Amino acid sequence: MQLVSRPPACPAVIQLLDWVITQSCVFLVMERPDPCMDLFDFMWERGQCLTEPIAGSIFRQVVQAVHHCQSRGVLHRDIKPENILVETSTQQTKLIDFGCGTLLNQKEYTSFTGERHDHLNSLIGMKSHTTVWSLGVLLFEMLCGQVPFKRKEESFLFPPECASLIKKCLSRSPKERPTLEEILMHPWVPTLHHTLLYFIP
Repeated sequence: MQLVSRPPACPAVIQLLDWVITQSCVFLVMERPDPCMDLFDFMWERGQCLTEPIAGSIFRQVVQAVHHCQSRGVLHRDIKPENILVETSTQQTKLIDFGCGTLLNQKEYTSFTGERHDHLNSLIGMKSHTTVWSLGVLLFEMLCGQVPFKRKEESFLFPPECASLIKKCLSRSPKERPTLEEILMHPWVPTLHHTLLYFIP
């Protein structure tokens, strides 16, 4: 939290304001936007799915938050709607809960953290944690109201640029997934084109 909060701060990452250490606990004092709710509740209030412009805006902010964290040497490792706060009046987002976080290193990660990765790991046989995979899951969930691969018989409609981005993020091969910088430069992220729809099985 100290690493990601030091200036210049990122507006999309929750800020650590102070901390108190006692004999039995460590109390963290962090900012709390008001009014706000986590992304899970934000989605639920809107019928579980978000419109493309809203999902795109939130997704862009989350990617920027993750990029900021990694530039400070921190890997979040638990990107999910419950760990993203949304200011309801502005839709400004805050990445929260670094309880599964770790210091970034160049070695391959061989274990998963966070409650949503184990079943996905078994589905695709992955052996290492990946942030980009988690971002692909998040984007899919914001637009569809459920995580991918949950129901194999269903197909979903996406605009072509969005479909391209999701497919790249959820590629079975880590080498085929885009970097965070490439995600931020992807045509769908800054422009959010509204054209024909593609199926993703």
